[in-house]
Amino acid sequence: MSVLQGDVGVFERSFRAAGDGTVSIALDPMEVLYGGSYVLLLEEVGMPRLQVAGVKLEVRDKVERKRTWLVWCGLVMLAVGAAILVRDFAMQSLKK
Repeated sequence: MSVLQGDVGVFERSFRAAGDGTVSIALDPMEVLYGGSYVLLLEEVGMPRLQVAGVKLEVRDKVERKRTWLVWCGLVMLAVGAAILVRDFAMQSLKK
């Protein structure tokens, strides 16, 4: 399977489908960094044991990765803020 942008190959993945009846194969995600027009080329190598009745393709659009570094930064900032509040409260209590 290849993903092309014009005549230039962007991704290429190989997989093997074996079995009788419905066969489901999930490939690793492919991240497309730039918008544009792409072509998915599905090639069959050799003669199949059974005739293929159809191919189903699922494309997920506008999927973003989780930004875990942002979550951890937020938690660190929250912990620092809580420590400052506890320190200020303790300093006021000791002065009295």
